[in-house]
Amino acid sequence: SIVSNPPTLVVPYSQLGSDLTGLRGVSSRLGHAIKADPADLLAADQGLTDLRAALGLAEQPGLGAACGLELAVRALGGDCVSGFDWIASTCELAETFAVADLVVAITDSIDIGNYGGEAITQAAQMAAAALVPFIVIAETVGIGARELRTLGIEAAHALDLQDEQGFARDMLRLIRSWR
Repeated sequence: SIVSNPPTLVVPYSQLGSDLTGLRGVSSRLGHAIKADPADLLAADQGLTDLRAALGLAEQPGLGAACGLELAVRALGGDCVSGFDWIASTCELAETFAVADLVVAITDSIDIGNYGGEAITQAAQMAAAALVPFIVIAETVGIGARELRTLGIEAAHALDLQDEQGFARDMLRLIRSWR
């Protein structure tokens, strides 16, 4: 590593593996968004390709996360991880899930369009790997039991997240039902 304490870049899961160069690369995506001249896009892409090679990362896939910041982080010997993976590692979630009787996650909504977000779907996968039931608490639930089970979620319960006393009472009742 170039530095004694290599950095870690934390990005949304959807950015992992993003291309730095090429048709789906940073300069292409951002350049097209601002309607840049195609010649300028090609020049920027070539510049990134040359920089990548100069840094010894020509064969490294991706490097486009965080609008290309991943290139600098990798050049310093660092890593790029999703927010969920960083938290899971830092908080030792796999070890915690392995000894849990039940995993409960809270999100604002879970429906067929968002599945509660990437953290919910990744936590469900981790709970399934640990063979522990996983339930979701949300203010709004718009997904059926069958779809939930295909995601590794045992159940989703709609609770009022704004009413603190009611929420605590309902959570206690819900948790007791899983004994």
